[in-house]
Amino acid sequence: MPTAAVADQTETARRALEQVCSGDLDGIAGVYHPDFVDHVNRLTYRGHAGARRSVALYLKLFPDLRFEVDEQVSEGDRVASRWTLRGTHRGREVELRGIVISRFEDGRIIEDWAASDTMELVRQLGLRRTIQLATSHRALLFDRGASSTSGPGAARRLIDRLSCRLRQNRSCPVPPSETERVRRIQDKNAGGYDRQMNFFDRVLFAGGREWACSQAEGEVLEIAIGTGRNLIHYPSGVKLTAIEYSPEMLAIARDRAAKIDREVDLREGDAQALEFPDESFDTVVITLALCTIPDDRKAVQEARRVLRPGGKLILLEHVRSPLLPVRTVQHLIEPLAIRFEADHLTREPLDYLIDEGYEVESSERSRIGIVERVIARKPT
Repeated sequence: MPTAAVADQTETARRALEQVCSGDLDGIAGVYHPDFVDHVNRLTYRGHAGARRSVALYLKLFPDLRFEVDEQVSEGDRVASRWTLRGTHRGREVELRGIVISRFEDGRIIEDWAASDTMELVRQLGLRRTIQLATSHRALLFDRGASSTSGPGAARRLIDRLSCRLRQNRSCPVPPSETERVRRIQDKNAGGYDRQMNFFDRVLFAGGREWACSQAEGEVLEIAIGTGRNLIHYPSGVKLTAIEYSPEMLAIARDRAAKIDREVDLREGDAQALEFPDESFDTVVITLALCTIPDDRKAVQEARRVLRPGGKLILLEHVRSPLLPVRTVQHLIEPLAIRFEADHLTREPLDYLIDEGYEVESSERSRIGIVERVIARKPT
């Protein structure tokens, strides 16, 4: 490759990092190819829109973000850039080192592969204690029964599920036994659920339930209401129906509704097969439940079916972080979380909402990209 072209690629790779700091979203098209793929977040960050989302999120997490390019090496159509990131998140100063390899096509970046010092960022953000609390809590649940991820057929079942996801089917079949396993886990955890969520609502989801319920209007369906922690936050003018698959959770929700004198139609039901006619509701609310519903995509399909044209889907969820160090920790914890609490830590509803026929009106990330608030609408 001519020396001038190599120099241009090196400079473009540097500009890509500088754009993150400057917030130059309009300049994305000059740096990234229209078919750009971030291989760390290949489902979420694709094309110019994905690159803009990635830049905007980094700036939100670190408003005073600064990138320094420490070294660059170019060969053929690839440039490797070693960098140092500095910034402040929620009052904590962070310094992170990493590397990104960029492949070029027609003078613009078409692919990125990145890596950084995961555990150092965890230490600087003060997340070690939170991770220890989460893992120790799940360790206490270790003897709570056999999992569908064990046994002689476990490897085959896991491969089938992963293959289905990778093919990006509209909905991957979930064995009935998995749905029943989740019900058993939720029933066993019901008594201590509120105590556990008091911690997470304070640390991760502060204000999230209030936000989700404030968006509700008209005839409202809450899917997977759990112990009814949202009931107190709904506007008085809505007509509220709610389902929960766990009888033990539902019993606590009924007690809570009675204590706060909240009128609500509470039913036992499966989010993957809603027993309501088409176009029955104006709003569907799902908070911190897509992470545990075995087929989360099927639940979103069902929500769309029962929404009236123009109706809203309101989501509050913990999701896959866009930050590689944080996401690595999520992946480390996730096998235990799935096995003992049926809790998937790296799901990302935005990966499929548009494919399922929704118009995404807004999405907002917080808490180092782990918590997401989404408003999506069924087209009229």
